[in-house]
Amino acid sequence: MNHLLKQAKRVASECECGHEHQWIEMDELQLGRNAINYLPEYLHEKGLLHVTIVADANTYAVAGQLVAQLLRGRGIDVENCILKEQGAPTLLADEHGLGQLVIGAAKETDVFLAVGAGTIHDLTRIASYKFGKPFIAIPTAPSVDGFTSMGAPVIRDGVKITFQTQAPIALFADLDFLTQAPRSMVAAGFGDMLGKSTSLVDWQVSHMLNDEPFCPAVFHMTKSALTMCMEHADEIAACNEQGIRLLTEALIMSGLAMLIFGHSHPASGAEHHLSHYWEMAFLRSGGTQPLHGAKVGYATMLTSALYKNEARKKIETFQGEGSPLVNSIHKHRERLLMLIDTIPESSDIQRLLESVGGAVKSADLALADSLEDEALEKAHKLRERCTLLYCLNEHLKTS
Repeated sequence: MNHLLKQAKRVASECECGHEHQWIEMDELQLGRNAINYLPEYLHEKGLLHVTIVADANTYAVAGQLVAQLLRGRGIDVENCILKEQGAPTLLADEHGLGQLVIGAAKETDVFLAVGAGTIHDLTRIASYKFGKPFIAIPTAPSVDGFTSMGAPVIRDGVKITFQTQAPIALFADLDFLTQAPRSMVAAGFGDMLGKSTSLVDWQVSHMLNDEPFCPAVFHMTKSALTMCMEHADEIAACNEQGIRLLTEALIMSGLAMLIFGHSHPASGAEHHLSHYWEMAFLRSGGTQPLHGAKVGYATMLTSALYKNEARKKIETFQGEGSPLVNSIHKHRERLLMLIDTIPESSDIQRLLESVGGAVKSADLALADSLEDEALEKAHKLRERCTLLYCLNEHLKTS
């Protein structure tokens, strides 16, 4: 068993923080070159001999075809479900994508294989859950941290909603596939990890001010993954094997942290709310959707600047009183200021994003300045989370 999975299982079974952790059903995690070669034996051991590969045209060409050949050569029945764009520039995790998968899945399927990046995994996760079947994650790009999580962020009626479904029973992260990923997807994965710079602060704020659940062990798992990425940014930027391995490890670790905790608090704060807000705006306009991690990385720059400047000043001079949350802001003023100090400077986040080729200007995302400002004012309403952005817009505005 991979050391990341061992660590996660140990935290899930031994942590005494008081929060009820999710038991990790995953029993196999392979990361390395030729990792996919372990898949046939695993399927035979589990008696999963009828599989449906879920991919799009690109991920099937990169990895799906090789996986199908490998499995058929070992006596495993394989059906392919190749998803296509439906009236949008790219495949989306929405009703159309889910409908294709539900219609295209073979009736006798024992297990689904998600061969692709985030969208493919989100669709496979929710469809397999509805069918009552397990799924296995086979990422083709180190672009998101959700491969091992239970959360399936999907678009329903134009609104981004995260459903808690199921985690994969196994993950095979083959560096032969991952090192072929476009640089933009590597930058997106790095941007998704940099988002933890603010999400971890928002998580502590929500616990401190609103008594939302918190776990120190899960916090440190996620923090370690973030630190690993920041310390090895040069290798990740080079897109060499070691850099891709480190980024993939960090993304997996972050996903396992969410899985243990049972919620996305460790890895998703105001920076993700901004990203979701922009995503829904792009959907309404019919424009090309920037990668999730690209939006998150840029949103982290904005959130850092907002927290370290406006939020800090508002908290220092805040004079409001009355509601329990307002009184809690007063009570924890010094601790809030200390948490803000732990956030990297916006300029440092920009430098790191630039080093990997990430988005650092609104123009890089084709994002109108008006939409950027609108999201900063309204995105906190997308989720019921007591982030610093929520506090700033709802309780600190008039101080």
